[in-house]
Amino acid sequence: MLAGNIAVAIIMQVGTVALVYRIAPELRFGYGGASLGQLRPIAGFSVALFVGNIAAQIETKTDEIVIAAALAVAAVTPYAIARKLSEAPRLLTEQLVKVFLPLASELHAADDRARLRALYLEGTRLVLVLYLPLGLTIVLLAPPFLTRWVGPQYADEAGLVLVLTLAGLFDLSQWPAGAVLQGMARHRPLAMIAIGSAAANLALSLLLVRPFGTLGVAVGTLIPTVVAALGFTAPYAMRVIGIGARQMLRHAVLPALLPALPAAAVVYGLRRLVEPTALLTLAIVAGGGLLTYAVGYWRVGASATERKAYGKLVRSALRSAGRWLQRT
Repeated sequence: MLAGNIAVAIIMQVGTVALVYRIAPELRFGYGGASLGQLRPIAGFSVALFVGNIAAQIETKTDEIVIAAALAVAAVTPYAIARKLSEAPRLLTEQLVKVFLPLASELHAADDRARLRALYLEGTRLVLVLYLPLGLTIVLLAPPFLTRWVGPQYADEAGLVLVLTLAGLFDLSQWPAGAVLQGMARHRPLAMIAIGSAAANLALSLLLVRPFGTLGVAVGTLIPTVVAALGFTAPYAMRVIGIGARQMLRHAVLPALLPALPAAAVVYGLRRLVEPTALLTLAIVAGGGLLTYAVGYWRVGASATERKAYGKLVRSALRSAGRWLQRT
C-alpha cells in the first residue's frame, strides 16, 4: 500500500507539471530568475500554512493514539469507523472550498471589497448547505448505516458519529473564512488559533478518555473546535472582511439551517414508518430527507441567482435523461 501511494503521488506530480506547461507555457521550473528578495514574503506566507497543517495533523491523528494508549487497541476500531462515517459529508463539501482561494486572491488584488464580502457570505452558506443535509442524514441514520457497512456490533456508536459530525460541521464552516483570508494574505493569526485548538484537543482527550471512553475523546475534539470557530476564527474573519454578526446570521447561517428542520422531521418520520434495514429502504429514507432539504432551501434559502443556476442544471439534467431514455 505504501509503495502504491508513493507511485500515485509521483504520477500526480508529473501530470500536474505537464498540465502547468500546457496551460501556462511561459512558466518553467528552475533557478533562472530566482530572487532572494522574494524569500522573506514567501516564507512568511508559507510558515503560517505549515503551522496550520501541523495543527490539523495533531487534531486528526492523535485521537486514535490516545485511545490505544489509555484504553485498548481494540477500542480504536469503533472510533475510527465512526470518524470515517462522520467525514463523508466533508468529501463533497471540500471540493467547493478549493475554488475560493484563487477567487479571493483575484478579488483582493483588484481591491474589490464588496465581492470579497459576498464571496465570504455565499461561500459559507453554500458550505453549510452541502454539509448540513448530508451530516443530518448520517447522524439520524447512523445505526442502520453502521449496520449495513460494518455490522450490527457497531450500531451503538451513533453517539460518536453525532459528536464527530458536529465537530466537522463547525470546522468546515470556517474553511471559506480561511480561504478568503489566505487570498488576502491575512491568514497568520489562523495558524495560532489552529495550534491552540489542536493543543486543547489533545489535552481534553487525555483528560476525558479514562472517565468517558471514546465518547470523551470525541467531546475533546468537539469543544475546542466550537470554541475556535465561534470564539476566534469567525470574529477575526468578519472583522477583517467587514461582515457583521447579523449579516452573517441572516445571509449565511439561517438560510442553510432552516430547511434542516423539516428535513430532520421527514427522516425521523420515515425511519419510524419504514425500518431502514434493507439497502433500498435506507436509500428511500435518506433520499426523502435530502429531497426535503433541497426543496426547503430552494423555497426559503436560495438567492435569485442560485435559483436561476439550479433551474438551468435541473433542466439540463432532465433533457439528458430524456435523450438517454429515447436511445434505450
